[in-house]
Amino acid sequence: MDKRIRAMTPKKIYQASNIMNCAFYEIISGIVGYDFIKPYESDPFYVKGKELAKITREDYQDDYLGDMRKIDQWADFFGLAEWFGWTSFENVPEDYRQNI
Repeated sequence: MDKRIRAMTPKKIYQASNIMNCAFYEIISGIVGYDFIKPYESDPFYVKGKELAKITREDYQDDYLGDMRKIDQWADFFGLAEWFGWTSFENVPEDYRQNI
């Protein structure tokens, strides 16, 4: 949430990153029993972070398809669904690692 980071980061990315961090701390707080979310309570990302945490916990399915569904839900939440598409691994070129 540093002002220098905010100044150099596109607004959509900055906001999404902070909302995801807030959601993470909300979820991890429930798992370990420590209130990591408290510092976010006065933060502008708090409400959206709690909402994303709720979406993340709902209908959790611990497998590949479940992960894809959650990614799709997160993309919808952030208005990023048009930024990517799913494809079969067989469609990935053999030399894909050379472009990394």
